[in-house]
Amino acid sequence: MANFFQVDLSVLGRFSDALDSSVTQMAEALEALEDASRAGELGTPALNQAAHDFQHAWHYGMTQIRSKAQEVGEHVDQTLAAYEQVEAAATADMRTIQAELGVGA
Repeated sequence: MANFFQVDLSVLGRFSDALDSSVTQMAEALEALEDASRAGELGTPALNQAAHDFQHAWHYGMTQIRSKAQEVGEHVDQTLAAYEQVEAAATADMRTIQAELGVGA
């Protein structure tokens, strides 16, 4: 049983980066499919229509997913900043204590 809570700030940072990347990729994918289906560049008329129908059906859902991923990313960024502040304050306090006790580097 764990008696403490540990946060790996580098992992949290990478998670934030991955969320940012996914938001960007979803937006680019929706835009590319919409542009291609509108321009009729995918191939046959049936394929173009299928792409248009797919884009139309999934646009709302993907927009919602993208929005929620962006919202989660913002909260992760805030959490990361708070943990970094705590880490910096704890480090500074430990250095002060060590200096007062005459120990450490």
